Amino acid sequence: MKRLLLFVLSLALVTIAVSGYAFAEPNKAEPWQTAFLHVLTEKRQERSANTGPENGIDSYALYDMDRDSIPELFLRFGIDTAGSKCLLYRFNEDSASFAGEFYFGASELYSTPERDGVLLVYQHMFHAKGQILTLADDGLHSTLCFEEYVEPGEWYHPVSNFCPGAAAITEFRYDQDYPLLSYNTWSQPAPAAGETHYPNGNPNFFTDLFIDNTEVIKVRFPEALFFLPGNETETMGIRDLQEKLLHNPLFGSSTSENKGEFESAVADLNNDGQLEFVLSFQTAEGDYTSHPFMMILSEQGGIIYAYVDELHAFTSVSDTGVFYRYENNYGIVTEYTYRVFFDGENCMRVECINK
Repeated sequence: MKRLLLFVLSLALVTIAVSGYAFAEPNKAEPWQTAFLHVLTEKRQERSANTGPENGIDSYALYDMDRDSIPELFLRFGIDTAGSKCLLYRFNEDSASFAGEFYFGASELYSTPERDGVLLVYQHMFHAKGQILTLADDGLHSTLCFEEYVEPGEWYHPVSNFCPGAAAITEFRYDQDYPLLSYNTWSQPAPAAGETHYPNGNPNFFTDLFIDNTEVIKVRFPEALFFLPGNETETMGIRDLQEKLLHNPLFGSSTSENKGEFESAVADLNNDGQLEFVLSFQTAEGDYTSHPFMMILSEQGGIIYAYVDELHAFTSVSDTGVFYRYENNYGIVTEYTYRVFFDGENCMRVECINK
């Protein structure tokens, strides 16, 4: 009962954001998308044929490193292992062609707003190095952008200190086609929305969901790391889902009450004129540690979807439907910016990291 009252109170106090980002439905696949889908399908089949995923594809990313309006395809193999590697493909005439391979252990990809190429950042054992990777007719080239060594216990400097405007490039799960098909939508800025309304014109719509324990369809955000299997879609009451998230056995058993640390907001995240509900909550203390989750409730065609991210929470939602999370690690403040859009049971999050 305490949890129910807490959620009802949080919904009553929520601040409404009245605009959002526009995300159209993906159009018919372009030639480059079809070509990259063939590559993904081939690599998925290779992963399935192996006895384990150790050497199989783990995730992929898209980034236009040569600024020709067609992104390149980056395939990650072996997350956080000594044998981690990335295979790079480009679209050439009417097919995808292999453009190179590079080591990807303890590394991430970053954008390079002020120049061609992509920034490969390695950070491990007090050593950080950034290399600009560029494409030419004779293949892949690498140029050192920065390098630093830090003392044990110190933190690496933000990448944007060395490459102005650099932002981490989102990786998507290897089994998700939607991010690739929607590239032309989510890779571009979008205009603000107009007037907004609650589902069914009912200001108490989201409050009623928790009071009635209304059934929702749970869908995980299709991101690359941690939850590698499929979306694990399931239908359950919203309060039952809340309880499941608060006491996730993955992080150890827990019998304590939740900490009551929550943030909530309503915003038109996909610019369709209808508001979504965004909630983050700190879970109960378990055998290991407390952890946050984030959930978006969205009504679509009479169906309520609950999009879940079980390792992140948000700090605030702007009046443009973008939400933020801040982390302060020993004086280094990192800002994470999120955008989402929906298509039935698909939900995609685009994440940028800035100093």
